[in-house]
Amino acid sequence: MVVRGISLPDIGRFTSALLFAVVFWAATLAPHPLLAHEVIPGITGFPALMLHPFLVMEQLLCLVAAVLVVGRLGAENFLRAFFAMLSAVLLFKGVHIAVLQLGAWWYLPVIITFVAGLTVMAFRRIALLSGLLLIFLLMGAYSVAILPEEATPQGLYAALAAALASAALLFIFPGLLLNRVESFWGGILLRIAGAWIAAISMMYLALAFRMASGIAA
Repeated sequence: MVVRGISLPDIGRFTSALLFAVVFWAATLAPHPLLAHEVIPGITGFPALMLHPFLVMEQLLCLVAAVLVVGRLGAENFLRAFFAMLSAVLLFKGVHIAVLQLGAWWYLPVIITFVAGLTVMAFRRIALLSGLLLIFLLMGAYSVAILPEEATPQGLYAALAAALASAALLFIFPGLLLNRVESFWGGILLRIAGAWIAAISMMYLALAFRMASGIAA
């Protein structure tokens, strides 16, 4: 199928090539720290680093919310969404390195995922600029939460590449499928998923504030 001059196989080939480049880049830049890392027993190396975003609640919420927003943009805007994700991760990590205080605003990612969840729930189709802005903010918050296992440039490159690879995988597979959902019931399921993201975000935020208040007391 061709969408405004861009065929879906072309999109798949492009994103697959980019994902391979990211993985190769990380593997060649930081082989030694990667081999020593183990998130889950039996899983080490680059796959272990790729698992990190799925084990940190803020990052997981940002990823899922961004993929749902992609699902509301339409197939013709997939590449724009993908580049918004890529540029946000790289730009925000650069800003985070320069302004370390960004990491102290731990509640911002959850607020953004709450807004994104409500948006997915409320609208059958999200306007392009609004959707790209949401993806940019979500993936920017995702990027700020990327922390290297070792305080070295190689450790940072490896963590960044792994996080990019995880995000790209979700954008390519669930994201590319969801933004082709046109049926009534498919739209209902997307709305339900958006509502769940909003609800989980608020519950997580309330629990975090309660724990913080208890510690302060």
